Amino acid sequence: MKKLQTMMFILAGGIVLTACGTASQAAQSETGTASAVVVAGAGSGVTGAAADLSGPGAETQENGNRQEETEALPVETISGEQTEEGEDTMLQLQIGEHTLTAVLEDNSSAEALKELLKNGPVTVEMEDYANMEKVGSLGTSLPRNDVPTVTEAGDLILYQGNSFVIYYDTNSWTFTRLGKINGVSGEALKEILGSGDVSVTLSLTGDGAE
Repeated sequence: MKKLQTMMFILAGGIVLTACGTASQAAQSETGTASAVVVAGAGSGVTGAAADLSGPGAETQENGNRQEETEALPVETISGEQTEEGEDTMLQLQIGEHTLTAVLEDNSSAEALKELLKNGPVTVEMEDYANMEKVGSLGTSLPRNDVPTVTEAGDLILYQGNSFVIYYDTNSWTFTRLGKINGVSGEALKEILGSGDVSVTLSLTGDGAE
């Protein structure tokens, strides 16, 4: 009888121990699951923060990059606000009581004319031709830069290297451009030049004048 009770007690103790082991494993399993959940949650939080960095943070970085690129761009120079040395030099034409000015071309012919006028004013005796121009001899030859040209009122032309021409109407030929009279219409220029012969005195104004 005592042996039977002892065996039953041992058996009961084993069941209790087994039950305790199972409960402990279950608790560990739940703890591990909870830990995994916490870790996963933490991971999700990190992922969310990383996702947030791709928003405003990335935009800030992108704006910074754009600013650096903008600062690296060269500043554009606006033509017309800057002038080079000698660019203000203009040709002055004295026709009776009228004084006209002209902007000279950028070529060797206009440069040679400026060099000629640095020695003093030159008067050109001009006559009318074909009811579209006044033409007269310069008394010397200048370099030619002839190109096919369609003239308009106010154009100053070098013809055959030694003739100075003022156009008050249109023409088409192979000429060398010397310059352009400022702010005068064909009708007004024709009236200033008159219908017959006219004396025109050329001189320099601005930086080129001496």
